[in-house]
Amino acid sequence: MISLALLLGCIVFAARGTEHEFYLENYGPPDSISQCIDLTNYATIYLTQTAWRLMFEYQRSVAFHFPFNMTGSSNILVIRIADFNFGSVPCTTEHLTINDRRICGRYEELKDDEKITFATSRNHTSIKYHRGSFFDPSFRMIIRVFAARRNELGICPEEQDFYCKLDQMCISEDLWCDGIEDCSDGTDEKDCLRISIYGVLGLVAFLFLLIALTVYLAIFCFKKSRRSSPKHDYHICHTN
Repeated sequence: MISLALLLGCIVFAARGTEHEFYLENYGPPDSISQCIDLTNYATIYLTQTAWRLMFEYQRSVAFHFPFNMTGSSNILVIRIADFNFGSVPCTTEHLTINDRRICGRYEELKDDEKITFATSRNHTSIKYHRGSFFDPSFRMIIRVFAARRNELGICPEEQDFYCKLDQMCISEDLWCDGIEDCSDGTDEKDCLRISIYGVLGLVAFLFLLIALTVYLAIFCFKKSRRSSPKHDYHICHTN
């Protein structure tokens, strides 16, 4: 089985990170992609297969190698599998391999303490996707790669001010409330959900009070205008 190596190697990302999408059916030897990632920020990588498609033997295995340069106060590299839906346990056919660990099944079925997060102090890591058959369905997988700082005290510097308690690490504030769970227990997104619900309820209550006040003022003004209107006595004169 021949593997395709996609070398993600250095582009300086914008403040909010960048997104990369790879359509797996488009790749085969000698194709390769070479990019560089600035670890003061993060990247969101999408592995996408758009439709049921017949795969050749050399396309059945896709390997990714990530070389990084540690910068700033970060001292660990975090690879977060944020969403996936392919294969089935025990991962003997279609699966993803990261640091010799096999991943497959449905992301929604995982418990909080089973969420897929890998942290390494090395400046590189490898991810390999194994297709299950020559004829695979469409799917999309989300991989988040970012730099963090291991911290057991729970006190984070300004540029990394959200603390993942279960992972004992500080992550960038840019990763908080962005729709992807970067902490293993998902706490960086759970607080946002509560804020969002309370915000919606508060907005609904405000609009209700505003409408009620508007209706009350309209009725009050209407009644006041009727009371202040002069009354006219009309006399009907009969002429002979």
